[in-house]
Parts: sequence; structure tokens; C-alpha cells
Amino acid sequence: LYKAEELFRREAAILYQIQHPQIPRFRATFEQDKRLFLVQDYVEGHNFRSLLDTRKAKGKTFTEPEVLHLLVKVLPVLDYLHQRGIIHRDISPDNIILRQADQLPVLIDFGVVKEVATRLGRPVFTQSTSVGKLGFAPSEQLHSGRAYPASDLYALAATALVLLTGREPQDLFDDHSLSWRWDQVPPISPALLDVLTRMLAYRPQERVQSAAEVLAALQASPTTGSSPPPQRPLSQVRTVAAGRRPSGAAIAYPPTRLSTWDNPVVLALLSMGIVAVCGGGAWWAVTSLLTRPAVPPLETPDVAPAVPDPAPPVPSASPAIAFAFDLKPGVDTTLENEIQAGAKQRYQFSAEAGQALRIGLRGTGVRVRLWGPNQEPLATAIDTTWDGSLPTTGTYALEVMAATESSYRLTLKLASPVVSPPSPLPTPTALPSPTVTSQRLTLTDEQAGDEVTAQVSPQKIQRYLVSGTAGQRLSLDILSGIGTFRVTAPDGTILTGADSRVTWSGELPTTGDYQIDLGATDTTDTTLRLRLKSPDPPTPAPTP
Repeated sequence: LYKAEELFRREAAILYQIQHPQIPRFRATFEQDKRLFLVQDYVEGHNFRSLLDTRKAKGKTFTEPEVLHLLVKVLPVLDYLHQRGIIHRDISPDNIILRQADQLPVLIDFGVVKEVATRLGRPVFTQSTSVGKLGFAPSEQLHSGRAYPASDLYALAATALVLLTGREPQDLFDDHSLSWRWDQVPPISPALLDVLTRMLAYRPQERVQSAAEVLAALQASPTTGSSPPPQRPLSQVRTVAAGRRPSGAAIAYPPTRLSTWDNPVVLALLSMGIVAVCGGGAWWAVTSLLTRPAVPPLETPDVAPAVPDPAPPVPSASPAIAFAFDLKPGVDTTLENEIQAGAKQRYQFSAEAGQALRIGLRGTGVRVRLWGPNQEPLATAIDTTWDGSLPTTGTYALEVMAATESSYRLTLKLASPVVSPPSPLPTPTALPSPTVTSQRLTLTDEQAGDEVTAQVSPQKIQRYLVSGTAGQRLSLDILSGIGTFRVTAPDGTILTGADSRVTWSGELPTTGDYQIDLGATDTTDTTLRLRLKSPDPPTPAPTP
């Protein structure tokens, strides 16, 4: 699990740095019940797979103007990613959502997360992994696990063909000739045909190499007069037989006979007439082209109405990315990660007052800051090593910064404080017993949970009474504040096993009132979320 978390957080750190209006923001990562979670913004809308299924039910597919609109809106997003060394790896109609708010396509489900999941199903350090959908992902990605910007462009072109035809890539690709069946594609403009052909080349080096290049080719269409109409590849042009004779058949020539057509004067006059007719026809054709009314605009695609493009993100220093981990005394902990120029990554851990911390750092252009529980800086520019004693108990933070793109390794070791024999001291005055305030709660939402906030301190305990039934599962999470809690069963048994926790979940052993005592080491406002979930009904036995 430790290796899985390390790999998961390392890959998630890359996604945290993505800030584009057509990519949902990545918000947090956490681990619970030995499962790894990635929190991302919700996108309201429908993916292009469901939109295509709706059209196919009516006997329709996406039109060429609609597909062109999709390509023009998605290519800048890919260019943004590729410029930062990020490959999506799983582009398909399922992973592009038409956002309801502004009708813009949004990229979801980055393949890097699925790659982590794939690695966790085999040895963690497997070199090659297969990420991507069959038919959409190119051969180099499926067979060797390698992905390039041209791999994303291949998948985007395959997506365009599926939307145009309503058929899957497996139905459009010939496995024997390793070429696409263009005769199965409805008639499209030569410009789009040429671009898709170059994006779908079998070898990566033969494809268009950048999203910007594809976008430029689409925008320089023949209708603008900026480039000649591209031609269909010769290897894909269907051959039509104009006529053939059986092998070995003799050719019968007609007997030679002089006629009017053999007269040179007649031929000269005829040639002059043909020239005159052709010239007049050409003049008429040019005149009609120049004087004909303008072509009416294409019908606006119903899936992508014209919406002003959002302003590109303003380059700025990336916000700190937070990772929480356990730092156990006496155990060497190593954190390896990659960081972009100007980015920040923040690691949080809990420690006690008096514990000794040693920090070792390896990395070019990388520095680390150490922050205390009260946000006071304990070290502002660690570039190699740091040793010190931690002043208070609480949550500490390591903030990694980089001037240039780099990889780094953090080595941490926490030592328990040395306990000296106590010296004789006067008998201290007994502290007053803490004040306990009781409140009965009726939990209503077993999915989202109920949240309560109270000001607590070492001398002020907030007690919540919750009525529970044997078999129900009670979950507690401290959402804010430096709080502690303890859960006591109706018979007086302490269920949490410790007084200091930030999250707990357990099955209730008996029916009755459960006591939840919420306190803190300092005076603080603490928010606690409580969830009480009924047990799942038993699965009925199959009928004989």
C-alpha cells in the first residue's frame, strides 16, 4: 500500500498543476480503507458517446461542421497539455464532455490515473502498461506503453471518425493492411480528409507531430484560399477499370477510308471553333463564380453553438499541492516526486513537542521550507540537510519549491524525545476538572453526514449523544480545527481505542445511546462530521 500511495501521489502531483478552463480542476487526494481517492471538479453535461448514441437512435450522426468545431476546440487543450509534457492517453467519445454551461468540450479521465491502477494490479515497478481504449489508442501505446503527443492526436482523429460514421474504430480499420477503410467514411472535405489521414498514420513519426500543427492545417482550409485542397493519399484511391479485353484477343481495325475529317482545312476550322467555345465557357464560369451570391452560413451545430472562447489561464505560480502522510518515529521515510518550475508541493505530518526531526534533500534548484502547527516558519531555505527539535505538538508542513523543472528526493527521520528522569518538584496545584456540555443529536443524512461545530479546549468538552442500533456503522471525521474525540458505548466501553484521532469508523456493538466527547489541546473551533449508516439488508437465498 505504501508503494501504491507513493506512485499515486507522484502521478497526481502532475495533474494538480493543470489549470485550463476545459479541464476539471484536481482538488485533493486521500486514502481511506486502503483505497486511494482523487477529488476533481464536477462537470455538468453529457459525453460525446451518449450524444452519439442519441443521434444513432434517430438514424443520424455528427456532421462535418460539428466535428470540425469539436476539433478546433479540443486541439488548444491538447496543445496546453503537450507543452507541459502531459499526455492524456485515453481520448475517446466517452472522455470528452460537452459542458452544459458553455457548450465547450471538456477533457476528463486522464490515462495517467488509470496507469497507476493498472500498475497496482501487477508488480509496482512494471515498465510498460497498457492504457487507452482499443481502437482509439495507437499501437505504440497498447503494445509498449509508450505515449507521445502524436498518440493523443491519433486518438482524437479516431474519435472524429466514430462521430462522423457512428461506427467503432474496429469496424473502420483493416488489421491486414494496417490502414483505415476510408470508403466507409461519408464524403468529407479534402482538407479534413487530409488532416485526419496524417493524424492516423500507423507509425508515430509519420503523423502530424503537434496539436498546433493540426489546428493550423484545419484553419488554413481551401475556403479561405490560404492553401491548396489536400488530396486523398494515392494508396487509398479506389481504382476504376475503364475497360479491358480478354488476354490474347485480336484487335480488329476498320478498313482505311478517307473522309471529310481528313481534310486539314476542316480540322483547322474545327479547332478554332473549339477554342472559341472553350474560351466562352471559361469566361461564363468565372463570371458566374464572381457574381453569384455568397454561400449561406452552415447551420450552427446543435451540440456546439458559438460561444466566446474563455480567456486563457494567466501564467502564475502554481498553488501548493498538499499531501498528508504518517511519519513514524525511528523509521526512515523517503518521498520522491517531480515538480514544475514555479510550482509548490506541500507535505503534512503530525509530530509531538520535543521530537527531533532530520530532513535530507536531493534535487537541482529545489528548496524546502518547514512550517510549524501555528504557521510559524521553522526553516525557510533547506537545500541539503536540516536538524532540529520540534517545539509543539500538532501538524507540521514541508513546502517544496523549485526554480526549474526538476525531480527531488526528501529523506525524513523523526526521533522520539529523550525522556530525562524527573527532578523533584513541588506538588502542583490540581487543575480544575473540564466542563462538559451535552447535546443530543439526531442524525438524518447517512450519505453526506451531519456537521456540528463547537468551541472546545482542554478544559471545555463538548459531548454529543447519538442513539444507535447494533449493526449500524458510525463514522466520524474532523473537518477543521485541531480537535480530538472519544466514542464510548452504552456499556462504558471506549470504542476509539485512543483519545486523539481525526477520523474513525466502526460498527456499533449494542443498541443505545453512544457518547462522543469532542475536545482539543488548545482552544479552537472544531467542526465534526458524523455519519450513521444502517447495515445493508441480507442478500436473499436463491430460490431452489
